[in-house]
Amino acid sequence: MSRLLFKRILRKKTIHLLFVLSLVGILLALPAAAASLGNIHRQVKTDITYYARGSYDLLVRPPGAKHPLEDKMGIVPENYIGFGNGGISVEQWERIKNRKDIEIAAPVASLGYFTGINNDISIYPPEHEYNRYLMQFYTSDGINDYAIKPEYACFILKYPMAYQVDGNTFETDNEYLISHKDLLNECTDKKAAFLLPDTYHLLVAIDPEEEEKLTGVSFSDIDPDSPKMGLGAMFVRDSFPDAKAVPVIEVLDGKTSLKAKLRIDELELSRKDIQKFRERLGLSEPGDNDSYNISFINQWGTEKYDRLVDELLAMKEKSRKEYDLDLSDFVKIYNQNEKGVYVNEEGKIGTVYDLPDSYPAEMGYFVEHNFADSTVYYRSGFLNYVTENGRLAVKKLGELNGVPIYREIEKHGMKTTEVNRDEDLRKKITFILDPVGTVKMGNKEEQLAASPLGIYQFAPVKYIGDGEHHGVTLEPTITPGSFVTPAAKGLTNIQSAAWIKGDKPIDAIRVKVAGIEGYTKAAAEKIEKVAKEIEAMGLEVTRIAGASPQKLKVDVEGVGLVEESWTTLGAAGTIVDEWNLTNVIIGVLFAFVALFYLINRMLFWEVDNRRDVRLFHQLGWKRKHIIGWFRQEMAVLLLLSASISLPGAWALQKWGRFGADFYLWFLIVLLAAAFILLVVLPFKFRGIVQERREFRAAKRKKAANSESLVRKNLSYYGKHIRPPFAQIGIVSLLSSFVYLSIGSTGEQTGITLLGEYINLQTDRISGFLIGTSYVLAVSTLIESILSLLKVREKELENFRLIGWKNRHIFRLYLKETAAWSALAAASGCAASAALYSAFYPIHWKGFLFLGANWAGFTLLLLAVSALTIRWRIRGGSGGIAGKVLQEGKGKVDAGQSF
Repeated sequence: MSRLLFKRILRKKTIHLLFVLSLVGILLALPAAAASLGNIHRQVKTDITYYARGSYDLLVRPPGAKHPLEDKMGIVPENYIGFGNGGISVEQWERIKNRKDIEIAAPVASLGYFTGINNDISIYPPEHEYNRYLMQFYTSDGINDYAIKPEYACFILKYPMAYQVDGNTFETDNEYLISHKDLLNECTDKKAAFLLPDTYHLLVAIDPEEEEKLTGVSFSDIDPDSPKMGLGAMFVRDSFPDAKAVPVIEVLDGKTSLKAKLRIDELELSRKDIQKFRERLGLSEPGDNDSYNISFINQWGTEKYDRLVDELLAMKEKSRKEYDLDLSDFVKIYNQNEKGVYVNEEGKIGTVYDLPDSYPAEMGYFVEHNFADSTVYYRSGFLNYVTENGRLAVKKLGELNGVPIYREIEKHGMKTTEVNRDEDLRKKITFILDPVGTVKMGNKEEQLAASPLGIYQFAPVKYIGDGEHHGVTLEPTITPGSFVTPAAKGLTNIQSAAWIKGDKPIDAIRVKVAGIEGYTKAAAEKIEKVAKEIEAMGLEVTRIAGASPQKLKVDVEGVGLVEESWTTLGAAGTIVDEWNLTNVIIGVLFAFVALFYLINRMLFWEVDNRRDVRLFHQLGWKRKHIIGWFRQEMAVLLLLSASISLPGAWALQKWGRFGADFYLWFLIVLLAAAFILLVVLPFKFRGIVQERREFRAAKRKKAANSESLVRKNLSYYGKHIRPPFAQIGIVSLLSSFVYLSIGSTGEQTGITLLGEYINLQTDRISGFLIGTSYVLAVSTLIESILSLLKVREKELENFRLIGWKNRHIFRLYLKETAAWSALAAASGCAASAALYSAFYPIHWKGFLFLGANWAGFTLLLLAVSALTIRWRIRGGSGGIAGKVLQEGKGKVDAGQSF
């Protein structure tokens, strides 16, 4: 028996080899597909567990403090603290902090935008007798430079004289004029100096201890018990003893966006011209009794003085020097430069302290520490995002000193110079900033998890509006209403915030739940429990754990198209849900593909062995013996396929980096295939012997009415076409659905950095799944064509007897195959569109892909069909040509081996 069995297998070696190879493909492809889906699931789960938890889990805010877009879109900007009106008391924060299930409760209170202590920039001594200094300061958003109003002008004109004031004699070589009151006491007869413009920076209050837990950085300088004092504390002691010195740590990360253009002109004037100017202003000559009206500056603010300044500004220069000064490295936060900024003859920037010891005293150089504006501050609100042409946009709301502002701003406080002479107004100065230290927080690192309101570091906002400046990083201007959200540049303590803002100074609390290592289901449940208990305190809690940054394009008026980082709340849950849905659907489809393949394979087996089964029956074999015989044959082929598959399975497992479950799936697929081939499908052979010829005759009669030979054949052989038709249809459905669903899942989850990272990890696996589905389709088509040609051997012999050539037969069968395979592929694509639209949003690109997928898949099927048909009719593996030549050798070849 065994010898006959092996002889039979060898006699039909090509057919059996194709079956073995196809079964090997099944044994490798399906476990790999199942393991791939398992890998995707584990990859998503692992990445979510490891990456989805940021530096804290919950963001606690007072009711009504949400950004307007948070509920509407489920995404929020990185810093959405708004005007910083507070709403959480210190007592509420301490209750949260003291809970045993909370590891960190770090409060933050926004105090507003402050300028601190202003300093000046001094220019090297005059080179000419008649000098004009023009200073224009600029700030930039990274793309546009904005001139800060006003432009300053200082004139130092030679005019030696000696005069007396209160009995004291003074000598001077020069007269001087200024264009703005900010230059009083800055620009003199000896040197030109300009007060640096106010540079506003965000000041927030924290708890030093909790913030150190969150960031790992020490903030001990602003501890309420710290003895450290700065210039602000001395100014309070000397000028405002009833005010509080607010200790401030300056955050040194980043730079202040401040530049300047300095022009130094030599004017073509003479002593006579200066004398005429003096006469026009009605100045006294040296020696006159009116010693308080002897210099140009004594006429400051008069109409005649302003006209003279305008005349000097309009005068054509004799020579000019220009300097472009980048002050970003020299201007700090709340004490702009305690050593004084100095520009030398070469345009290099240094400090007054760098000059020789005698030089400043002789020339009148000194370091200005101006507290006048330190008590004026601004609070700014949210950016007002609107939707234009399906995209978010931000409009300008106005200008502040010539610089655009994009947020509503509120001005608070008064200048110290405005209250000096009014005791009641002086009482309104309740605090003075006191810079006591500095800290560096490090550069912003791109993270997959989002922790909005990180305070110190934000993801860069990039300008992407044109090719010339593509990818330029934008920066906040020095105004409080900048489009780019500025990071906090100053830190103080919560006690100071309560002094400034009242009993409920805290705007938000960043909470990290204790006892959690990663973002798992159990961790999410624990976080949710804590969140609900805090909400019971009357506070609003946002679940930050599981959030991820998202890049969003925004049209900014006056700037262009920019890309900024927002936070997508619940990103982890969305990613898990999307991938779980996709995996389940793809897994079910792959199971159907495998089942249809085996059914189709057994139909081919039935057709190929029909003659042998009838011969066995005629020889007196019982049904159980016939079925047993073929079961043995299938068992041998199955065992051979499994043996060949094992080395391939090992290699595939290593290449795909699959886990041990790959071999479990291999065993499951092998057992399932064995069950179908050895137990269920062999019963199909029972109907072969009892096949009714009258049914076939009726079938022929029905087909005779068809209009063409192709339609006749399709109708008559429909029984053999239906299984491969269904197989190709479901593979077409699978291949297009795998691509569309994985693409849609990637698109919906990839808007966040976490989703983008996970998608990158699954790309190779997704490609493998798509490739596997096409391999199964091609294998199915080859066996289907061979099955049909096997059934139609007699018909093919008749075509040759009546004079048909190979090309005629080839064209007929290719037309038939093209008709039903193209229709099968189209049906699969249509079913894919219906299934896809039931679970995912579909748009025109999806339909375009389905059309392209149908065309490409159909061309592939036609190419495979053409090669298979041509090979078969030309005599491959006992093909038709071979059959005709061997016709005389015997009519019952199939039975000779038994």
